[in-house]
Amino acid sequence: MLNLKINRLSPNLEAVYFICTSTNKGFCNIGAEAIPISIGSLLGCGSGRSFSIIFCTLFVHLFSIGQRFRAEEFQIPQHRKALSLAVIMRTLHTLIIILLFVSCSSKRQESKDYFIKSQKFFEQKNYKLSDSFIDISIKLDSLNYDAYLLKSKIMSEQKNYYEAIKILKKLLIYKRQTDTLYFLIGQNHYRQNIESNKINLNNKNENNQSLKEAVLYFDSSLKINPYNYKAIIGKSNSYHNLGEYENAITILNKSLEIFPDSLKLFFYRGVEKQQLGDKKGSLQDLNFSIFNSKLDSSEISTAYRFLSYNYSTTKKYDSAIFYISKAINYDSKSYFQYNARAEFYLLMGKKDLACEDFRKSADLGFVKAYENIKKICN
Repeated sequence: MLNLKINRLSPNLEAVYFICTSTNKGFCNIGAEAIPISIGSLLGCGSGRSFSIIFCTLFVHLFSIGQRFRAEEFQIPQHRKALSLAVIMRTLHTLIIILLFVSCSSKRQESKDYFIKSQKFFEQKNYKLSDSFIDISIKLDSLNYDAYLLKSKIMSEQKNYYEAIKILKKLLIYKRQTDTLYFLIGQNHYRQNIESNKINLNNKNENNQSLKEAVLYFDSSLKINPYNYKAIIGKSNSYHNLGEYENAITILNKSLEIFPDSLKLFFYRGVEKQQLGDKKGSLQDLNFSIFNSKLDSSEISTAYRFLSYNYSTTKKYDSAIFYISKAINYDSKSYFQYNARAEFYLLMGKKDLACEDFRKSADLGFVKAYENIKKICN
């Protein structure tokens, strides 16, 4: 009688055992032999399961034939027959490992080649082609950590934040670059909130939940690596968007002890001081960050926007318009800047100019601007 036993050890590792046991006199008895077949999965080969099926069938046929051989019919001593079958099994087992190793090595190399192609298109911001090639890479090698990581980044750039987060959470089981993974999960939650705010203005609880998740993951990253600069910025920005300006400024003050020369931290602290009503401190930090600047254009733009807020609160609208216009010069694709200038124009009684900027803000994806256009401009 032939017994087949399959033990599933993990989602990516199987062991298939064939045990030939004797129930009638004259049948081979090599029940002590246990041969693992799915070496393909063990080696990280995506096609390990198909090899298991092929060689499973092969072994079943071998044992079926073997069981029909009776020692009496061929006048072969039973112990020699069992020994011969054991030798055949070991030989086939060795051949299987060699075949699987060669096949899996080839597939891993193909997977790397497609990964490199995907990475190239990702750097060129051709996310559609990048996504196509990375899917092939993953199909060829289902254990390719780097391919899954790149896949998450592609999903994030395509604003599919939910899928990006799902992939990154699965990668945590590898226990590699854990601080980076926590940071990337937090970053996707943060971006998800930014995108939701453009569309779903009425559900603050849902939007805030994304920010709270972002804070948790940024914090997890910083517990592993307190010098993760991007996680520091992400956490302070998340607190800012939650309206928790004191928490944000606390993080920034502590971070300036670690990075005392960071102009970005002065810039972000200037923003928080402005929100907390410290106009003098805000102007000092914002001007320091701008005029000694190594900030990128979007950050300089935001710094000028918050400078304009400072002047608008003291009803110096001409100065506010001057600085918000400088902000637009540095980042003409930010709906925040156009929306802010539109509000300043309204306060100055310049309705036509305000409506023009509200429309530009709406064209850039700011849904709330449509409400202002409908109420003020029509």
